[in-house]
Formats: sequence, structure tokens, C-alpha cells
Amino acid sequence: MATSTRCKSDLACEQCRRRKSKCDRVQPQCGSCARADTACVFVDERPKRGPKKGQLRALKAQVAALERQLAEQSSIEYISPSQQDGESGPLDVEGLEPNIHASVHMAVGTVGWLDDLTPTWDDQLFEFPEPDTTSESSNLTLVPESLSLSDMMRADLDALYFERVHPFAPIIHQGRYFSWADQETPSLVRTSLRLAMWTLAAAISTQFQNLSHRLYAATRQALHKLDGNDRDLPWTTGDIQLEEIQAWLLLAYYEFVRMERHHVLLTAARAFRLVQLTQLHAVDALNTPTHKDSQVGSPGSLQSGDPSNALLEEKRRTFWLAFCFDRLLNAHDSLTFTLQEEVIYLNLPATETSFQRSQQSRKDLLAEAIMDSSKTTLTPFAENVVLAALYGRCLTHRRLAIATALNGKKVGAKDSSEFCRRHEWLAAALERRILPLTEISPDTCDPMATFGHLLGRSAIIYLSDTAATWPWQTTEQHLMITAYEQRAYQAATEIVHLTCALPRLSYLKHYSIYDCLFEETGGNT
Repeated sequence: MATSTRCKSDLACEQCRRRKSKCDRVQPQCGSCARADTACVFVDERPKRGPKKGQLRALKAQVAALERQLAEQSSIEYISPSQQDGESGPLDVEGLEPNIHASVHMAVGTVGWLDDLTPTWDDQLFEFPEPDTTSESSNLTLVPESLSLSDMMRADLDALYFERVHPFAPIIHQGRYFSWADQETPSLVRTSLRLAMWTLAAAISTQFQNLSHRLYAATRQALHKLDGNDRDLPWTTGDIQLEEIQAWLLLAYYEFVRMERHHVLLTAARAFRLVQLTQLHAVDALNTPTHKDSQVGSPGSLQSGDPSNALLEEKRRTFWLAFCFDRLLNAHDSLTFTLQEEVIYLNLPATETSFQRSQQSRKDLLAEAIMDSSKTTLTPFAENVVLAALYGRCLTHRRLAIATALNGKKVGAKDSSEFCRRHEWLAAALERRILPLTEISPDTCDPMATFGHLLGRSAIIYLSDTAATWPWQTTEQHLMITAYEQRAYQAATEIVHLTCALPRLSYLKHYSIYDCLFEETGGNT
């Protein structure tokens, strides 16, 4: 009868738990405590271990915000002006730095948090401060002033951008830009865009080259602060504005010209992801029913000064510039494309005159322009988009051929037939787009058109190199290889002829963006 009162507990006693020994869980006294003649205490209900629901997520978000702020600070210190220009003073970044004291105050609660995870935490420890929007405008005014730029220097940088950079990257509407450029307190995203424009303008200018790295550092800090508004945290939201995408894209172009390869790949990837998030590839999809009805010469197409036309065309041009940049970057690094051609429903760029006058223009889709060889009225920018798309298809064609060869299987007649079909179609499509040298004006001052002539011929050389890597089997196929090699030799000769005119073009003298892009793609061929 005495044993009937003894029962087993679900948990070990406190003494066995402390000694980490096996407990038979017999109550009121377990065997280990009976042998040691110690008090045996059982606790039936224990508090739940670990943090409360949501506390870990809040801590991770808090740590991510602190790490982002430290990364911004370390990146600015890494590109210190004193390391690159002994005559230039240190860059004053106080106007752009987040509230470091507030960040340190938040960080105190996270030190040793693994040791302090107890159920007695107070929920008040996880109340995060609201974004400080009142001091944003006051901080923005310090950005250009910290660089010691006079009004004359700012005006010169603006003029340099539209004179030398805009012909290669025609994505900024001058009317829209100057409508806010002289504001005393522009928004942070517009300040970032203007700094990016000045950075590129200074990079291709002998007068302001010593300012380019300081402008670059200020641009990155402004963009990181824009991203550091905790837009990605669960309790805040924020829209991606077009100016932010343009600033990141221009910054990627600067890094392509002046910095190491890994820098431009990371920055360009950031710009491409923002392009995808804003769905710039489909801004014309909503106008599908009226797409064929809006033609040049309609009553509403010649109305100038419509801000919606300028903004819509800026979105198109921003996407197409990113599209071309994506193709040319991946040509050198053998990466996969970020902006896929299959999902694009976007009109090709309009004429520069229509763009700056905020007029509607002829509407052509990329797929239609590639398939229809009669479209000879495309603008130089639109022609470059078509050539970049064909160049991207040449890259895909080469990768498919390499993948077939690496399978380890013998290349059959079906594989060769499919390869020949793709190759002949690409060669014919490129030939339709390439103008003979006799039709190219030797005195042309349009760098966009000049680059189009170079890019098309570079694609011809790339195709010939792809054909040489394929294991041909028949005599007819070997004769076709010889014909492609002769055409590639002719294209290379024409490239040499065209590049002889480049020193006479003022736009292509210093660090020209498309000139550098051509060197990279040409080096790959």
C-alpha cells in the first residue's frame, strides 16, 4: 500500500537536473536523492524558454539596420578623398549620416542578447523609432554644399552632363530636371540623381576630374541613406522612384569606367533589380488597346509640354538603357541576363526631339522591329536596342552550342541542323541592320549611331567565332564556315575604319561610356 502513493513525474527533479544525472522521477523522492540523502524537489510547471513571439524577428531587423549603417560608414572611409587627391579636403558627410547616436542607443539592447533571452523581457524594449522625416530636407541641403561646389561649378557640371554624357545615356528630360534642380530643398532621391549626373560629368571632364571620386562617394552615401530609410523593414513601406533607378544606373556606368569589375557588377545588379521591381518592362502594357491607334500625326501626338509624355518616355529610356547595359556586361563576364527579352512589352525610344518636347511619337515594339526589316526609320537609340537584343541572342546561341558540345554525346545531324538554322537567322538579322560604310556619313557627330555601327559588326565577329567552335561534319558546312570567317574579317576591317574617326569626335575623347563598353565586348570576341 505504501508503494501506491509513489508516482512518477514527467520531469526530472531539480537536483538531478543540476547534476545532469539520470532521474527515475519517482515522487516524493527519487532514487538519486534518496541515496544522497538530499531534498528532492519537483517543479511540474516551468515557464516557456526562449524569446516571446516576434522578438527574434524584431532583433534581426534591428541588427540588419545597424549593419547597413556601419557598411555605409565604412564604404565612405574606404573611398576617402585624402587617399586619392592630396589637394582636396576631406568630404563632409555629416549632412548625410544617419543618426549614429540613436543607432548606438538601439545597439545597447542587442549586446549579449543570447544570454538575456528570458520570458521577463518587457515589450517596450522592442519599440523602434519612427523614421525621421522632418530632418530629411535640412540634411539634403548639406550634400552639395559639403563638396564646396559654387553655383558656377554646378551649372558647368549640368552643362557637361547634357553635352557629353546625355548622348550616350539619353534618359533625362531636361525640362523636368531643371524644374527641380534649383530648388533649395530637393528630395533625397532627386539629390542622389543630380550627384550621379555630376559624377559622370566630372569623370569625362579634365576640369572636374579631381572631384569625380568625391562626387561618387557622396552619391553612394545619398543612395544608401535613401535605401537606409528602413524601406525593407516590416513596419515601413516606400515606393521606388524613377530617379533612384536612374541614379544607380548612372553610378554603374561610372564604376564601369573608373573602378574594378566587381563594383560595377554589384551596382548594375542593384539597378536591374529596381527596374524589375517597378516593372518598367511593361509600362506600355496598359495602353495595349490604343497601341495601334496612336500614330504620328494624330491630333494629340503633337501636343508639346505634356508632363505625362515626358515621364513615360523617361521610363522607357531608362529601361532600354539598362537592357543594353545588361547585354554588354554579360557579354564580357559570361553571366546570365537579368532583364529577359521575352517579358518585354515596351515601345522603343522615341526621337530626341519628341522626347525633349514631351511629344508622343511613333510606337514600335522590339519584337516587331527585329522581325520587320522594313523599319528603317528607327532612332539611333532604338537601333542600338535592337542590335543589343540581337547581340544577346548571339550570346545565347553560343552558350547553347557550348552546352551541346559539353554533353559528351556525339553531335548529330539534328543538332547541326538546329545550330545552322539559328546561326543563319542571326546572321541575316544582323546584316539587315548593318549599314554599309558607303552609307555612313564620315562627319557624323552622333556617338549613339557610331556605337551602333561598331556593335553590329562586333556581333558579326562574335557569330563567326561561334561557328568556328562547332564540330562541323559535311563539306558544305565547312564552306559555310569559310564564308563566315571572310565576313568577320570584313567586319573587323570596317571597325578599324570607323574607329579611325573616333579621335575627331569630341564626345568620345575622355572615358566615353560606350567606347569602354565596346572595348570590353570587342575583347571578348
